Amino acid sequence: MELLNIKDLSIRHKEQILFNKFNLTIQSNTKLGIFAPTGCGKSTLLNLISGCIAENSNLSISGIIQKKDNLQISYVFQDLRLLENISVFDNVFIPLKNCYKKEVAKTKTQKILQSVFLSDKINQKVSNLSGGEKQRVAIARALSFPFDLLLLDEAFHAQDENKKQELLSLTKKIVDQSKKALIMVSHNKSELESLCEQIIDESMFYL
Repeated sequence: MELLNIKDLSIRHKEQILFNKFNLTIQSNTKLGIFAPTGCGKSTLLNLISGCIAENSNLSISGIIQKKDNLQISYVFQDLRLLENISVFDNVFIPLKNCYKKEVAKTKTQKILQSVFLSDKINQKVSNLSGGEKQRVAIARALSFPFDLLLLDEAFHAQDENKKQELLSLTKKIVDQSKKALIMVSHNKSELESLCEQIIDESMFYL
């Protein structure tokens, strides 16, 4: 099933051309990696797909982005966007309780936090966590949400190598079992190779 179709997307930020006539199609079961250095527009692309582009972003955008009706997108933002003054548990539980019955959401929250090595931090405020721990809260929130398309923006860079490999394996398992899709952007090619079946680079951003 086709989830996303981008046709002739062009994006300019002030004098910088980020994309020119860019085309992309995402089907169910797709695991796409985008490899490019910082500043090439990777985050801008994901924000546009998710609908998170601010009106005052100073971007000039043209082209067509077609999404499957009622496409559910889950997103690990590079800037995480957590609620710092509430607990680790509630950062994951609050989005889930709108999708599941309370007890189911509670169980899913506890299970995913254990899977990302945060069971001992479950009642702590996010503001008290390290950078790597905060990133794992964001990963847990995204993986537990019922998505059709998962967006990952430099989602593993703050992890030590052992935890990174465990999290990559967990993400791949969840996406494969659910037969959903993901787009992952990173400047770390080995991370992309661990998770993605297809990788494109910034040369594809321009025609």
